[in-house]
Amino acid sequence: MRVSWRRRSEDDAEQIDIGRDGLAMLALSGLLIAATGGLTYALAMLRVARDTARSPQTLPASAPIVVLGVQLSRDGLPGSEFRERLDHGAALLVRAGEADIIVLGGVTRPGFSSEADMGKDYLVRHRDVSAERIQCERRSRHTLENLWFYRHGSANHDGAIMLVTSRFHMARACLLARGLGLTVRPEPSDRGFRAAARVLVRLPSEALLIHWYIVGRTFARVTRNDRMAKRIS
Repeated sequence: MRVSWRRRSEDDAEQIDIGRDGLAMLALSGLLIAATGGLTYALAMLRVARDTARSPQTLPASAPIVVLGVQLSRDGLPGSEFRERLDHGAALLVRAGEADIIVLGGVTRPGFSSEADMGKDYLVRHRDVSAERIQCERRSRHTLENLWFYRHGSANHDGAIMLVTSRFHMARACLLARGLGLTVRPEPSDRGFRAAARVLVRLPSEALLIHWYIVGRTFARVTRNDRMAKRIS
């Protein structure tokens, strides 16, 4: 049995193919929240709030710039949130010297190209980025798959990346990336009032997803469940 869960906003959506393991961990996550009177959920919320303001660390000049995709708008083009991420990635590329930019995201809007391909097209057409400096990951459907396919298909053996995503999404993205063995420099693409408003709106759902992931990861390690562990590492 497989269940798809979709989270929508004005500019993006995330569809997670849960499966039986995911459903079991979602139930366990809910039970843990209830058993602790919401304490573990509150801690997850604090983690989201803390990581939105985390200072970036220094990485080699050659560290790839990894841009997380966002579901395309209804006309098949990058929406405002995705364009922000791409614009920030392009700005980093100007300063980075040796680095390349990798756009992550598969086909999440039926009938259109992948997020990665449309992101590449936007960078070439609107930001004058050379196509030779852009790589695409086209198979993923959600954040964990974005990073899993990147990590297992990349020649970046030291695992150091500049991770570009929206500020509200940064805590979860960094947690997943580090779980896959990547060394991450957070590069939030939005700032100011708009970024703060997004964080406030998304804080409950992001905290729930982080809680779910941590519960699943801990369960897989404690029970030595290799099947589950392979999906998140």
